[in-house]
Amino acid sequence: MLNRSLRALARPLGCARHAANTHGLHYLGGSGSSGIVSVAGNSTWRFPGRAVAAVAAAAAASSPVVLYCKEKEQPDVINLEDWAKGQCAGMEHEEIIWQSVVSRQSRKSGKQLIMQTCQGAGGIRSAKLWRITLPAASPGDAADPDVAAGRTRLVGYFDLGDEISGHPGLIHGGFTAALIDELCGWVSYFESKQQDPQGKFADKVFTAKLQIDYKRPMKEDRTYAMEVVVDKVVKGRKVYLKAYVRDQAMRTCAEGTCLYILK
Repeated sequence: MLNRSLRALARPLGCARHAANTHGLHYLGGSGSSGIVSVAGNSTWRFPGRAVAAVAAAAAASSPVVLYCKEKEQPDVINLEDWAKGQCAGMEHEEIIWQSVVSRQSRKSGKQLIMQTCQGAGGIRSAKLWRITLPAASPGDAADPDVAAGRTRLVGYFDLGDEISGHPGLIHGGFTAALIDELCGWVSYFESKQQDPQGKFADKVFTAKLQIDYKRPMKEDRTYAMEVVVDKVVKGRKVYLKAYVRDQAMRTCAEGTCLYILK
């Protein structure tokens, strides 16, 4: 009877069966609210938290069985501002005041996608960024005189709202790509000065390649860590970069491989 009761409960609740034999259920004890596991001989059934009362009632009606409950593990989350500042420790760095950049853009004609259109409570609610200058490689380290190691890294975070979604509740992948594109352009611009300290910043920066690998969905109303680092610069004008978007548990949500051209 218990086997039938478990089957009847398992199917509509989407429970998973892990073995074939469900004879001889044993009293295990335990408590909890999610990831319910019932062991019967050499068979294991997993029930979601909402099935606790129903499964317990079915078990009590047939045999002295108590369910062992295992809490679902939650990833450790970190303070992203503390993380970003930690990346800057001991390095030459400068904070980029996001609102100042937004304000400067607002005085220009036309609308800039990331800096203006996507600003606000439903889009980019706030952001903090730091530019890190990496140590210069010694002249003897370069295997190819046309290739220079990157010297710019950008770290920080963006707090995102609920009006830039694709699927309900999830940030649109196109927005993620546009944000990576924007920041890689910034970093390429900063890198142009690092490659020629006596010169000037590039007049223009153009995207030549933007490849985005989406690793996990990004939920709306969340804060995400951003990191962009220059891998190398070829012939003083081709900037190769890597970009990462991570959640507060530092799990990678999106990864960009990019090439930008300095003009």
